[in-house]
Amino acid sequence: MKSQILFVDDDESILRLLEIAMKEYDNIEVLTQTDGLSALDLLNSITPDLIILDIILPEMDGFELCQRIRNHEKYQTTPIIAFTSLPIEDVKEKLIEAGFSFFFSKTMNFFEFIQNILTLIK
Repeated sequence: MKSQILFVDDDESILRLLEIAMKEYDNIEVLTQTDGLSALDLLNSITPDLIILDIILPEMDGFELCQRIRNHEKYQTTPIIAFTSLPIEDVKEKLIEAGFSFFFSKTMNFFEFIQNILTLIK
């Protein structure tokens, strides 16, 4: 059975980059959305093993989206990663309050980001 990752980011080039990077792993399926409302709709029909959220999103920001996901019982223990261009130290407390499990900066090495995802999906 494939592990599913839901990645929500309004930058489609970042979504595609992750999809391409994960194609080499047959046991992982990447699902993408570009806004929070679409992500919530999709989460009604799937139960991903890992959720990655940008913070600056149209319609609803990643903080609110994470809180709304955490309100569903089936997502209480699902790892949710913030992947953001915001300075982590400036928003760390707010990320924790929103219910994020981990947070990574978009400025980090992309290979390192992929390695972190692979570790969390296992």
